[in-house]
Amino acid sequence: MEQSKAIVEGRVLNALRQATRPLSCIEITNIAGVSDPRGHISRLRRKGYPISDHWEKTREGNNYKRYFIK
Repeated sequence: MEQSKAIVEGRVLNALRQATRPLSCIEITNIAGVSDPRGHISRLRRKGYPISDHWEKTREGNNYKRYFIK
């Protein structure tokens, strides 16, 4: 189980490292193949990875986060 978490976290981390712009959860899901990357991002942050985020707003007025590595 821990090994599979590490593999998934690695895919999320690679997606963020290779991104040329901040990524939304949906984009990370599509790139890394995970259903909800937020928990993996939280664990990676606790491990010391400098993952940042900022809020954006859709045209409809909904808020969502984009994630990136500085």
